[in-house]
Parts: sequence; C-alpha cells; structure tokens
Amino acid sequence: MSFRIPSVSACSKLLLAFSIGLSLVSAHPMAQAEDDAARGCKHPRIRKEWRQMSQRERADYHAALNCLHSIPGLYQDKVPGLSSYEDYVYLHKSHTPYVHLVGHFLPWHRYFLWTFETQLRDECGYKGAQPYWDYTLDEAVNLHSSPIFSPTAGFGGDGDYVANQTTPPDLPRGTGGGCIHDGPYANWTIHISRNTTLFREDRCLQRSINPDVAAYWTTPQRQADILAQPDYGWMSKVLEGGPSWETLGIHGAGHFIVGGTDGEVFTSNAEPLFYLHHANLDRIWWKWQQDEPSVRYSDISGPIRPWSNVLGPVYEGLPYGNVTLDFEMYLERVAGTIKVRDVMNTMAGMLCYEYTD
Repeated sequence: MSFRIPSVSACSKLLLAFSIGLSLVSAHPMAQAEDDAARGCKHPRIRKEWRQMSQRERADYHAALNCLHSIPGLYQDKVPGLSSYEDYVYLHKSHTPYVHLVGHFLPWHRYFLWTFETQLRDECGYKGAQPYWDYTLDEAVNLHSSPIFSPTAGFGGDGDYVANQTTPPDLPRGTGGGCIHDGPYANWTIHISRNTTLFREDRCLQRSINPDVAAYWTTPQRQADILAQPDYGWMSKVLEGGPSWETLGIHGAGHFIVGGTDGEVFTSNAEPLFYLHHANLDRIWWKWQQDEPSVRYSDISGPIRPWSNVLGPVYEGLPYGNVTLDFEMYLERVAGTIKVRDVMNTMAGMLCYEYTD
C-alpha cells in the first residue's frame, strides 16, 4: 500500500488534497548512494558529534551548506528564488502534517537526512558525513557557551532580543528571538514563507536559545528513558513526544532549545542546526537498535494517521492502520520511492553509515 503526500498550499488545501498513490520521481542526489548500496557497505560514512570534528572538518561542513544554499533549487516554480538547500525546507513543509506523530516519523527523517547528506557530497564536494549534536553533553545553565553556538567553532550565537517573540503558550521563552549576527550563517537569506503558506518571504535566520527547555528535556536521563523502552512503538513515542510542555520530548525540545527559525514547525529545517538535531535523534534510534539488532532491525509500528490533529484540522483520504516494513515513503522531486524496510539498518541496503557512539 502506498500513499502520496501533496505539495504545500494553504493549510486546508494542503490537507484536503491528500491523495492515494505514489509515483516514481527523479532521484539525482541519490545516484551515488544507490551505487554504494549495490556494492555493499564496505566504507560506511562515520557521523561524528560536532565536538569530535576537527576544525577543518567543521569548516568543510559549513562550506558545503553554503554551497547548497547557492545552487538554484528544484522548486523555483513554487517559490521564486529557492535554493537547493531550500528544496528540503519545501519538502519538510509539505510533508510535516503526515510525518510527525506517526509510526514512520523516524524512518522518514532517516531517509530525508541521508538524501540531504548525499547531496552535500555529490553536488558540493563534501567528503565527510552528517554531524550530530548530543545536547546531553551541554550544561543547560551554560547553553549559550556550547561549542555549537560559538561564532568561530560552531553555528553562531543567539538572535537579537525580541520582547514579544512568539512561542507555544506553555513553553518558557528563550533569550533572543531576532536575527543572528555572527557565525557562518549570519548573512543567510531564507526565501520560503513560514508555516503552511507558500510564497516568497525573504528573511533572516532567527534564534532564541532556551536553557530552561534544555534543563528539563535534553538531559542524559531523558535519553536513557528512550533507550530503556522495550519496543519501537514506545521508543518512538517517548523520543518524539507531543505538542505540549508536559509531553515535549527530546524531539520537540531539540528544536526549542535553539528556537527562532528552528521552532517554526513546518520550516524548522531552514535552520542548519535542524540537521544536527535530527542526526542525534537518528543516532538514538540507531543506538537503541544496536542493543538487540536481530529483533530491532525489523521492529516498526505506530499509526499511519497522526494521533493528534494539531498539525492539521482534517486528514481526509489518509488511511487508518499501522505502519509496516512495506509502508512507502518518497521525497517528491528530490528522491524516489522507498519502503520503511530500506532504512531500518544503517549498514545495509541503500544506507551505509554509522555513529561514533
């Protein structure tokens, strides 16, 4: 069974336009990855925590992201001026209501991240792997001093202070809210509009670092709670969390400790730190799988239809039922159709990578 996720328009149009059936599409960023799969995973990419990377490796990663943001994208007919980097923002925007609060949350983002990483390598000459950010290594009280937010060793610091910044009503507010002014992305312009709207909206990257969210949610104990879950269903649910302070989970918290652009649910991946955050979520799933690989490489469950309608008022045409290994996922113009089973093992099939921890 296969289900196609539509392109974005207005919110009601987005959700009502959901139609059944998947079609094969262009997959040029995945060409090298497919060749690697055919040869077997002999030389896996090694994904490192940001602090484990050399100065040169960090600089190469920044250069690759800036390169991708300079290449004209595939969706300029949807929003004029979109870059190849913003193709992924468009994809995340259009798929958000259907790949969150569902069983395929982790597999879809694993495929999404692998495709992004592969395009950095194929089109921008990046030799490394996608880094991750293990925020449990940071002390919440000193979050602003994390190497992640260093203007020279990381991604730049907080945004300007904005007194009336918008945050979910039950979350503590962060310390910024406005544009960032240092680091390798200080001069970036994002062209795609926020939320479910679809028009050109030139804007800066914004941040609002949030130590309060970090102190409560991105702790070693929270990660341990995820790893202690007995099956995929519970592990995924505890990791992803829900749409409130009480249920936020490491997933939601990882977005809101950065805040600003990263806290905009539909277009959160306009912020480069999105990719380090989701690589860390993927690492936690990978780490959980390593404890019992013979069982957990095939353990998948959870609903096809989101268990909450917080991201959309209706899901007409979206079937009920649970995700299986044969559930299909695709990335529109960027990459072709795959099944969940294709991304269950990071060292087999189409994938070829592992984490340092």
